[in-house]
Amino acid sequence: MIILKHNKKMKVSFDGIATGFLGSERQIDIVIDFIKTFKKKHTFVLVDPVMGDHGKLYPTYTTAMQDKMRQLIPYATIMTPNLTELCALLEVPYPHDIINRDELIEMCRQLSNLGPQMVVVTGISIGDEIINFAYEQGKEPAIIKVKRIGDDRSGTGDVISGVIAGSYLNGLNFYQCVEKAANFASRCIEYSQAVGAHNHLGLCFEPFLKEL
Repeated sequence: MIILKHNKKMKVSFDGIATGFLGSERQIDIVIDFIKTFKKKHTFVLVDPVMGDHGKLYPTYTTAMQDKMRQLIPYATIMTPNLTELCALLEVPYPHDIINRDELIEMCRQLSNLGPQMVVVTGISIGDEIINFAYEQGKEPAIIKVKRIGDDRSGTGDVISGVIAGSYLNGLNFYQCVEKAANFASRCIEYSQAVGAHNHLGLCFEPFLKEL
């Protein structure tokens, strides 16, 4: 709150605002207040609703926190949920069978109608591929595929959201941002596997930052 007040006093402006894991209802309230204060006509907001994976929410996510996270949706320009988070935000059952394109379009449409004009459902695992399903209002959806490499690696979604935010800020269109992010994360994962980095330690992305 001190930083927020200081930025208000200095009349700071931002071209983009990105949110990630939020650990309490209070934190979400602070983020909402920040966005209300600093989001201008030219400012885009990326919301990565880090809530869970594989059909289950993280133990920290209470029903109250889920409700509070939904309050962030109207402020987002871009949202980057995985399938678990998308279902939680829409309050629909998680599909344990392979989800099809039409179902994804409808779910993205529902989320987009609540605020974000762009949605990417990240990390859908189908066979030996990882699917990232990109949806933008008024455009044909895009499917960005990468080869699955090893087991799930912590922080992959964070890297993807970060690259999308930076690329969008640099003028790439949304689908280009998603493709760049997916390919970057895939390369980092391949390298992480090759050097034997433990999955819980995340992605070894530092050697490839210059490529962004």
